[in-house]
Amino acid sequence: MKYRTTLILFIIALGLAAAYFFYFQPIMKEKELIADFEKRFFRADTSEIEFLRLDTGQGPITISKSGESWKITKPAEYLPDLGAIDSLFKALAKGRLIKVVGGTEDLDTFEFKTVHVILSLGYSGTIDVLRIAGESPSGAGHYAYSERLGKIFLVDKEFVTAMNLKPLDLREKRLFIFNRKELGRIIIHKENDTVEIEKRNNGWYMVSPFPMKADNDDMNTLVDTLHTQKSEAFIDWKPDLAGLERKISLELNDTNGIALGAYEVYFWGTEWDRGIVAHHPGSSEALRVRRDFWILLNREYSHFAYRNMISINPTKVQKIAFHSGGDIFVLEKRDSLWSYENTQVPMEQILELINSLNSWKAEKLINENRDLGREHFVLEVEYEGSRSRVVVSDFNMDYEISGAMMFAARKGKVKKEKIDYLYARSANLESSAIVRSIDIENILDIVRGLRDG
Repeated sequence: MKYRTTLILFIIALGLAAAYFFYFQPIMKEKELIADFEKRFFRADTSEIEFLRLDTGQGPITISKSGESWKITKPAEYLPDLGAIDSLFKALAKGRLIKVVGGTEDLDTFEFKTVHVILSLGYSGTIDVLRIAGESPSGAGHYAYSERLGKIFLVDKEFVTAMNLKPLDLREKRLFIFNRKELGRIIIHKENDTVEIEKRNNGWYMVSPFPMKADNDDMNTLVDTLHTQKSEAFIDWKPDLAGLERKISLELNDTNGIALGAYEVYFWGTEWDRGIVAHHPGSSEALRVRRDFWILLNREYSHFAYRNMISINPTKVQKIAFHSGGDIFVLEKRDSLWSYENTQVPMEQILELINSLNSWKAEKLINENRDLGREHFVLEVEYEGSRSRVVVSDFNMDYEISGAMMFAARKGKVKKEKIDYLYARSANLESSAIVRSIDIENILDIVRGLRDG
């Protein structure tokens, strides 16, 4: 009986030992490998990392620690896109290891002859290298081989996608780097004129070609574009490009007159490998940018100028009158109530009209005075003791406008119609103006709606 009990205990012990060696120990070993791998590569703390190198077959790129920040050191020293680098390290921290699938002896089995990404991390004098190969048959992830651990792991696809970067992806691609509050002067020099705009205490003002107030909306668009404009590609600078006829010089200064940056912007061509090229004088590289940037810089000066045809104070205005084609529409305010031909008009409709009038802008300003001739449209706004007036003539100025802008749909309409560009004068503007007939029709549609009520 005693020997039988001993035999049973021996068999149980043998079974436990076998379970440990053949089941629990491999699980524990795999957990240790996974923990070691994640400590090396999937790290949320980047303070110990001294450099990171990525090679995706499109040219290796190395980013190195520079104080508390980062810099690109290979393939050359470039300004880094710190936002892109931050996203890269966040992707490292979020990486997910699925399981251990093999060792060094299995590299051929898992087709490591073709490597898509090589990730190297340097820290505390140590370099860890991870080679990432193809996707698993199940599509669950990619095979990744750690040279230091000598093991092949299956890692999630999102991690691999985040690592599959080109050198361009980590470079600073913005043309200008500045704080919006710092920007004090913008100079756009073209073949026939120079547009110079400066920021004063009460907003932006045009200095050249004519002194006048700048338009807030258009200046916000310009400043936003300058602040965010990025290169689509970096190319080697070719000195013969400097001979291109279509060129715009762009210069930004801060509020103290210190240069924030300057570029020569060239129209190289419409082909896919040309386009718009920006070059900082003295640089060995040029930046290819979107054609929209050229279009914005090439705008005629008045597109940056204040062009509101009227400015109505809703609380002080007493009367608004419209004259068009023999028709007269008069809206008057008495005791805070608005009426048309003694019929009361709801305040919300009046405010809609005033907002439309205040957003009415000239298409273009012109530095010339001509005889108005026959009046096409007249707007009169009266306050207590003063009056403001806009007069639009029948004189057509189509020759001043691009043919591409001759057709548009009226508000609430689908079908496009021919637009006339008419000569106008406004007490709200120092220069004469060109306005669109479609804007006048949109205003009259609102007025007719009030009248027919």
